[in-house]
Amino acid sequence: MVAGIVPASSVRTAQAKMLDHNSHYFPIYFYELQTNKHLVQNPFYKQ
Repeated sequence: MVAGIVPASSVRTAQAKMLDHNSHYFPIYFYELQTNKHLVQNPFYKQ
């Protein structure tokens, strides 16, 4: 499925990202993380 959507040069990268289940969720906005200390950023989006 991924191979039909992304350019051939990016297929392996896209497949690797899809295997990481944390990549399936959006990041939490920085403002939300600062105002609510109980929230934790998705590990896929940590810098």
